[in-house]
Amino acid sequence: MADNLYEVAMKLSKIRGWQQLAGPKDGDKTFPFHLEVVNKADSKVITNREYKVGDKVAFNLVADKGYTGANKVKRYVYVFLIDKDGNMVLCYPDADAGNVANQFPKFENFNLVSNVFLFEGDVQEPVGTDNYYVLASDEPISNYAMVFNQEGVRAATRGVGSPLGNLLNLGNNEGTRGFNKSVTNWNIIRMSIKSKH
Repeated sequence: MADNLYEVAMKLSKIRGWQQLAGPKDGDKTFPFHLEVVNKADSKVITNREYKVGDKVAFNLVADKGYTGANKVKRYVYVFLIDKDGNMVLCYPDADAGNVANQFPKFENFNLVSNVFLFEGDVQEPVGTDNYYVLASDEPISNYAMVFNQEGVRAATRGVGSPLGNLLNLGNNEGTRGFNKSVTNWNIIRMSIKSKH
């Protein structure tokens, strides 16, 4: 029973950590993109932060209005979901894709690609609130497939001296290499969407 309570407490602690995580004060706080959800039935952007069970939806990373991509350092982007049951699910990039195609901004013929498809899926039961997170960092997370896919946690925290590094390592058997060099250059974007019948 004590082991089960410990695991539940760790899981709740990690969820709370993601909900409260704020970007660093002394880093580059701007990541001029946002997440858009599109209902594939009518190709319209969902603006009311609600979707229905059975809807087919697509998620795009879209440049903020007026952003041209000029003089901006590329960031590695990871999108994950913490669902209504507290499960963490990697959404982008694919687990076996590596840190190659997940760098933003993207350019084509020297022009900014302002709308990039990331992933799609069907809204499923049970109903509740899904929390999507976009993490953008100037350094890749080499073991992102392990870090962002968890049903529970098993081990103690191994911090690397930053709130992001501590949170990424919370409950993982391996550390996240790469966040001990320049931990000040990352951003987090949150979006909650309510599912209903």
